[in-house]
Amino acid sequence: FPSHDRTALIEKDGIPQTLLAIWGQSILSEGWTTIPNVLIRSQSLLNISNSELVLLMHLISFIHHPLSQVYPSINLLAERMNQDRRTIQRTMKRLEDKELVRKRVRSKGKKDIGLTNSYDVDPLMRKLISLQLSKRIGSEQITITR
Repeated sequence: FPSHDRTALIEKDGIPQTLLAIWGQSILSEGWTTIPNVLIRSQSLLNISNSELVLLMHLISFIHHPLSQVYPSINLLAERMNQDRRTIQRTMKRLEDKELVRKRVRSKGKKDIGLTNSYDVDPLMRKLISLQLSKRIGSEQITITR
């Protein structure tokens, strides 16, 4: 978009007009989360269960700018998702095993006990980019072979 078109899409408080038209100011006043459609559409390709997808969405909701660190507590995630904290831990472990999330332990010593872990969704982003690239390459091969 030219720069004047971009400013027309954004309200003064940073909420895109399209979102305002759909949801309204009162609902969006506490913020919103952007989930790429490719994540939702690729749920089965990525072998992500419904509970894993919801947990990913909650983790993504903590990304407020490109360099955001994601470090919600297991208790907060359990409360938000109405799940037992052990269930959240098991679901998080499955996401780590599937190489969709990378957990980073933030405590460095006995004095740091109580710090929440940090969760990196870059592995998920890389897989989504890879899926998009493979689709493009596949569609180009179909075009070339015709």
